[in-house]
Amino acid sequence: MSTERPDIPEGFSLLEPTFNRSYVGRIGPFWVRRENGYPVLGVRADEHHCNPFKELHGGFIAGFADFAAAYTLIAGPEPTPTVVTLQLSTQMIASARLGDWVEARGRIRRKGRSIAFVDVEFTSAGKLIAASDAVFRVLSEAGVSERFRRRGEAPSPPA
Repeated sequence: MSTERPDIPEGFSLLEPTFNRSYVGRIGPFWVRRENGYPVLGVRADEHHCNPFKELHGGFIAGFADFAAAYTLIAGPEPTPTVVTLQLSTQMIASARLGDWVEARGRIRRKGRSIAFVDVEFTSAGKLIAASDAVFRVLSEAGVSERFRRRGEAPSPPA
């Protein structure tokens, strides 16, 4: 088990604080470890992740899918600093319950200069519970600066 929390599996550490200040932090906390060059994200299903039946909520799974797919690009074998979701499709296959450990494993299907395709599988206790595919716009450094300029903001330096 993790030294940070006894209910977290061995090898996982809390996701970087940068992500915990954004929307991702509001739906987490998420834990991460590396496997074959890719990040594996995990979450312990808590009450705020579940529906009234104490099963993982579909909306949470969709949000987790979006983040897991993006994080696969950001922290994968060929890191891509900035991506924006263009399309996300998520299929709920089985349920996970309050207290279950859920892992997301993403794989880059294809990545070009401006578009990337990612698949994500969600498992709990070795059982496939959801699958997702996503398409992302890959932003260049100039593209990121332009987005901030249009909004009248300055980009934050990396932590």
